[in-house]
Amino acid sequence: MTINYIDNVIELNCSDVDISDTEQGIQIVFNGENELDYFLVQRHFDEDDYVSVFYTEGCNTSGHWTFIQAVIDRKSVTFSVDKMPIRIHLNITSAKDRKLREALKSLMGLLGILSEQ
Repeated sequence: MTINYIDNVIELNCSDVDISDTEQGIQIVFNGENELDYFLVQRHFDEDDYVSVFYTEGCNTSGHWTFIQAVIDRKSVTFSVDKMPIRIHLNITSAKDRKLREALKSLMGLLGILSEQ
């Protein structure tokens, strides 16, 4: 993970993506070059009021959010949740890219914005 002060973005080189989708929610983990380099994003339902919330962890951000934005192209996905966007450079297969796009559509649902380029 590096901070790119020129583009004002946190960058992560991703070598693998783990996706899980259960009735409690959906989770995507972008794994970097070592075990400390990762970005986790998930959407789950709050047990008290069943409101869908997003949670992120890694890349200098951690917390619960009611809104999230993502932009994906063939080489990267950028999340905007906090002060500084997180750009994840993807080094994944075409099959994994298709699965990631489907997962992002489910994850964003009606509460987030997903732009595909």
